Amino acid sequence: AVVSTQSTGLQPTCSPKPLPCHPETAYVTNFNFGFGKKVYEYGFLLFLRSWFNLSKQDVPFINFVSNEMVRASILDEDAFEGSTCLMVDFVDGTRFDKLICLDIHRSEKSELTIVCKSLNHSKMMDIKMLVTDKNGNQFTLPQEYNMFTGGNHWRRITFAIEHALNIKWIGLVCANLKQSILLGQLSC
Repeated sequence: AVVSTQSTGLQPTCSPKPLPCHPETAYVTNFNFGFGKKVYEYGFLLFLRSWFNLSKQDVPFINFVSNEMVRASILDEDAFEGSTCLMVDFVDGTRFDKLICLDIHRSEKSELTIVCKSLNHSKMMDIKMLVTDKNGNQFTLPQEYNMFTGGNHWRRITFAIEHALNIKWIGLVCANLKQSILLGQLSC
Protein backbone atom coordinates (compact mmCIF):
# COMPACT_ATOMS: atom_id res chain seq x y z
CA ALA A 1 0.00 0.00 0.00
CA VAL A 2 1.10 3.52 -0.63
CA VAL A 3 1.52 5.49 2.58
CA SER A 4 -0.44 8.73 2.49
CA THR A 5 1.58 11.88 3.13
CA GLN A 6 -1.23 13.03 5.43
CA SER A 7 -0.99 9.94 7.66
CA THR A 8 2.79 10.29 8.00
CA GLY A 9 2.78 13.99 8.76
CA LEU A 10 4.89 14.80 5.68
CA GLN A 11 3.72 17.86 3.82
CA PRO A 12 4.12 17.62 0.03
CA THR A 13 3.89 21.38 -0.39
CA CYS A 14 6.19 22.47 2.45
CA SER A 15 9.35 24.40 1.69
CA PRO A 16 12.42 22.16 1.49
CA LYS A 17 14.48 21.78 4.64
CA PRO A 18 17.75 20.24 3.49
CA LEU A 19 19.56 17.82 5.71
CA PRO A 20 22.93 19.32 6.63
CA CYS A 21 25.84 16.93 6.42
CA HIS A 22 29.48 17.38 7.39
CA PRO A 23 31.58 17.61 4.20
CA GLU A 24 33.55 14.44 4.95
CA THR A 25 30.64 12.40 6.33
CA ALA A 26 28.84 9.88 4.20
CA TYR A 27 25.11 10.48 3.80
CA VAL A 28 22.80 7.45 3.67
CA THR A 29 19.02 7.16 3.71
CA ASN A 30 16.86 4.05 3.43
CA PHE A 31 13.59 6.08 3.24
CA ASN A 32 12.59 4.43 6.51
CA PHE A 33 9.88 5.83 8.83
CA GLY A 34 11.05 3.85 11.86
CA PHE A 35 7.86 1.82 12.13
CA GLY A 36 5.82 -0.59 10.04
CA LYS A 37 4.35 -4.05 9.70
CA LYS A 38 7.42 -5.74 8.19
CA VAL A 39 11.19 -5.38 8.43
CA TYR A 40 13.56 -5.96 5.53
CA GLU A 41 17.32 -6.31 5.60
CA TYR A 42 19.27 -6.10 2.32
CA GLY A 43 16.01 -6.71 0.46
CA PHE A 44 15.11 -9.90 2.33
CA LEU A 45 12.02 -10.03 4.58
CA LEU A 46 13.44 -10.34 8.12
CA PHE A 47 10.18 -10.54 10.06
CA LEU A 48 6.48 -9.94 9.59
CA ARG A 49 5.10 -8.13 12.64
CA SER A 50 4.45 -4.57 13.72
CA TRP A 51 7.44 -2.65 15.04
CA PHE A 52 8.23 0.88 16.20
CA ASN A 53 11.72 2.35 16.66
CA LEU A 54 12.08 6.01 15.71
CA SER A 55 15.87 5.83 16.12
CA LYS A 56 15.78 3.95 12.78
CA GLN A 57 13.90 6.80 11.07
CA ASP A 58 15.84 8.36 8.18
CA VAL A 59 13.40 9.92 5.75
CA PRO A 60 14.93 12.96 3.98
CA PHE A 61 12.91 15.84 2.56
CA ILE A 62 11.19 14.27 -0.44
CA ASN A 63 9.44 16.36 -3.05
CA PHE A 64 6.19 14.38 -3.31
CA VAL A 65 4.81 15.05 -6.79
CA SER A 66 1.76 13.72 -8.52
CA ASN A 67 0.94 14.64 -12.09
CA GLU A 68 0.49 12.82 -15.38
CA MET A 69 4.28 12.61 -16.01
CA VAL A 70 5.78 11.59 -12.67
CA ARG A 71 4.69 10.52 -9.19
CA ALA A 72 6.65 9.94 -5.97
CA SER A 73 5.19 8.24 -2.90
CA ILE A 74 6.23 6.12 0.07
CA LEU A 75 5.49 2.40 -0.27
CA ASP A 76 5.22 0.07 2.72
CA GLU A 77 4.93 -3.23 0.81
CA ASP A 78 8.66 -3.58 0.08
CA ALA A 79 11.97 -2.18 1.31
CA PHE A 80 15.71 -2.67 1.10
CA GLU A 81 16.36 -1.76 4.77
CA GLY A 82 13.59 -1.17 7.30
CA SER A 83 9.93 -1.11 6.35
CA THR A 84 9.40 1.45 3.56
CA CYS A 85 10.87 2.61 0.27
CA LEU A 86 10.25 5.43 -2.17
CA MET A 87 8.23 4.57 -5.28
CA VAL A 88 8.81 6.75 -8.36
CA ASP A 89 6.68 6.36 -11.50
CA PHE A 90 8.02 7.86 -14.75
CA VAL A 91 6.08 8.34 -17.99
CA ASP A 92 7.67 8.96 -21.39
CA GLY A 93 11.27 9.88 -20.54
CA THR A 94 10.39 12.09 -17.60
CA ARG A 95 12.92 14.14 -15.66
CA PHE A 96 12.41 14.35 -11.92
CA ASP A 97 14.80 17.23 -11.23
CA LYS A 98 14.02 17.83 -7.57
CA LEU A 99 13.33 14.56 -5.80
CA ILE A 100 15.45 14.79 -2.63
CA CYS A 101 16.68 18.00 -0.99
CA LEU A 102 20.14 17.86 0.61
CA ASP A 103 22.83 20.29 1.69
CA ILE A 104 26.11 18.44 1.21
CA HIS A 105 29.48 18.99 -0.37
CA ARG A 106 31.10 16.22 -2.35
CA SER A 107 34.66 16.37 -3.62
CA GLU A 108 35.76 15.41 -7.09
CA LYS A 109 36.15 11.71 -7.86
CA SER A 110 33.41 10.72 -5.42
CA GLU A 111 30.16 8.91 -6.16
CA LEU A 112 26.43 8.75 -5.52
CA THR A 113 24.78 5.35 -5.16
CA ILE A 114 21.16 4.25 -5.22
CA VAL A 115 19.74 0.84 -4.43
CA CYS A 116 16.61 0.41 -6.50
CA LYS A 117 14.31 -2.11 -8.08
CA SER A 118 12.31 -1.93 -11.29
CA LEU A 119 8.66 -2.93 -11.13
CA ASN A 120 8.86 -3.41 -14.93
CA HIS A 121 11.67 -6.03 -14.63
CA SER A 122 14.11 -3.70 -16.38
CA LYS A 123 17.88 -3.62 -15.77
CA MET A 124 17.46 0.16 -15.46
CA MET A 125 20.40 0.92 -17.74
CA ASP A 126 18.54 4.05 -18.93
CA ILE A 127 18.37 5.78 -15.52
CA LYS A 128 20.64 8.77 -14.92
CA MET A 129 21.18 10.82 -11.76
CA LEU A 130 20.46 14.56 -11.85
CA VAL A 131 22.31 16.78 -9.38
CA THR A 132 21.52 20.47 -8.85
CA ASP A 133 24.06 22.59 -7.00
CA LYS A 134 23.34 25.56 -4.74
CA ASN A 135 23.69 27.95 -7.70
CA GLY A 136 21.01 26.13 -9.71
CA ASN A 137 23.45 24.47 -12.13
CA GLN A 138 22.30 20.98 -13.08
CA PHE A 139 24.56 18.03 -13.90
CA THR A 140 23.60 14.66 -15.36
CA LEU A 141 25.62 11.77 -13.96
CA PRO A 142 25.81 8.60 -16.08
CA GLN A 143 25.90 5.16 -14.53
CA GLU A 144 29.28 3.78 -13.60
CA TYR A 145 28.19 0.41 -12.13
CA ASN A 146 24.86 -1.46 -12.19
CA MET A 147 24.66 -4.81 -10.37
CA PHE A 148 22.36 -6.96 -8.24
CA THR A 149 22.72 -6.55 -4.49
CA GLY A 150 20.88 -8.26 -1.65
CA GLY A 151 17.66 -10.10 -2.33
CA ASN A 152 14.43 -9.74 -4.25
CA HIS A 153 15.93 -8.13 -7.41
CA TRP A 154 17.39 -4.98 -5.81
CA ARG A 155 20.15 -3.34 -7.88
CA ARG A 156 22.98 -1.08 -6.73
CA ILE A 157 23.65 1.67 -9.29
CA THR A 158 26.66 3.95 -8.85
CA PHE A 159 27.08 7.36 -10.48
CA ALA A 160 30.49 9.08 -10.63
CA ILE A 161 30.99 12.70 -9.56
CA GLU A 162 33.84 14.14 -11.61
CA HIS A 163 33.96 17.64 -10.09
CA ALA A 164 33.47 18.99 -6.56
CA LEU A 165 29.81 19.88 -5.96
CA ASN A 166 27.70 21.57 -3.30
CA ILE A 167 24.58 19.46 -3.80
CA LYS A 168 21.17 21.01 -3.16
CA TRP A 169 18.86 18.59 -5.03
CA ILE A 170 19.14 15.03 -6.29
CA GLY A 171 16.84 13.82 -9.03
CA LEU A 172 16.49 11.11 -11.65
CA VAL A 173 15.81 10.93 -15.36
CA CYS A 174 14.55 7.83 -17.14
CA ALA A 175 14.73 7.45 -20.93
CA ASN A 176 12.39 4.43 -20.92
CA LEU A 177 8.83 5.18 -22.05
CA LYS A 178 7.28 4.02 -18.78
CA GLN A 179 9.23 2.98 -15.72
CA SER A 180 8.21 2.36 -12.13
CA ILE A 181 11.05 2.01 -9.67
CA LEU A 182 11.44 1.54 -5.95
CA LEU A 183 14.28 3.44 -4.26
CA GLY A 184 15.50 1.54 -1.23
CA GLN A 185 18.66 3.48 -0.42
CA LEU A 186 20.55 6.62 -1.42
CA SER A 187 24.14 7.18 -0.35
CA CYS A 188 26.80 9.72 -1.20
